[in-house]
Amino acid sequence: MSFRVYAKECRVSHFFRGVMVVTNEFWHRFLTDESGQGITEYGAILAFVAILVALVFSLTQGALKGAICTAFSAVAKQLNNLASAAGAAS
Repeated sequence: MSFRVYAKECRVSHFFRGVMVVTNEFWHRFLTDESGQGITEYGAILAFVAILVALVFSLTQGALKGAICTAFSAVAKQLNNLASAAGAAS
């Protein structure tokens, strides 16, 4: 084996060793980093709640719509009464 071939093999071997070190460091950081864990958990909770809401609306088949409309109408009526009472007081 000539010196040139041996030197070339050493450079290639050194290059791949460096690539392996970088790859190992990447995977170690990827597996141990928990900085995005909180946002992922919030997303999972949000998806779960959205599925539950969709399930409740589909199971009640529109019966919930009337109750929600009645509740919002009552709140709007109370706000209007408060606004007119405040206007009359000033």
